[in-house]
Amino acid sequence: RANAIPVAEFAFSQILLGLKGFFRNNRILRETRRFSAEGAGPGAYGEEVALLGAGAISTRLQEMLARCDVKVTVMPSRPERRTVTLDELFRRAFVISNHLPDRADNKRTITRAHFESMRPGAVFINTGRGGQVDEEAMLDVMAARPDLTALIDVTEPEPPASSSRLYTLPNVCLTGHIAGSWNDEVHRMADWVIADLERCLAGEPMRNLVTESMLLTS
Repeated sequence: RANAIPVAEFAFSQILLGLKGFFRNNRILRETRRFSAEGAGPGAYGEEVALLGAGAISTRLQEMLARCDVKVTVMPSRPERRTVTLDELFRRAFVISNHLPDRADNKRTITRAHFESMRPGAVFINTGRGGQVDEEAMLDVMAARPDLTALIDVTEPEPPASSSRLYTLPNVCLTGHIAGSWNDEVHRMADWVIADLERCLAGEPMRNLVTESMLLTS
């Protein structure tokens, strides 16, 4: 849960910027050197945001997005818990943010067809794992559809090969797996561990236990 906080904050900022069309508008201004609102997104009011996964990061992100006038649709990783399909979310949502857990059954879950079905100007965010995406297919679609934006913090392999199109496609924004705890944020993780250790030594229940059931149901 401690590490979920910076990831959720990172995704939250990208979601709001994605809804405004920040990334696409910035690209257009740089390319055309003409000041305009071209490429602006629909904005946050009433728009749909899809969160893939229902674990600690997604839960924290839902709390943050509750302060905004957006429609948040969550797809748990376990099929039996879903009320919406991955196909539907990629077709409907303007921003899709991946937080699926790192499990074998989630490998290559996100396919070419999903990216091809995205709405004009839509945004895909990946702070989950690179292996959950058919990366080459994603890059093919991004190359063919410059209206789309991919914000990629995790890849497979990691780091990407120096020849990867992740570095060169203008509508792919690549960061070096920085969404999780770094620098000052690591202190939070240590503080939480120490606090739970103190509770344990005092015979009190710990607040941040990770159980098998949590890993199986997110």
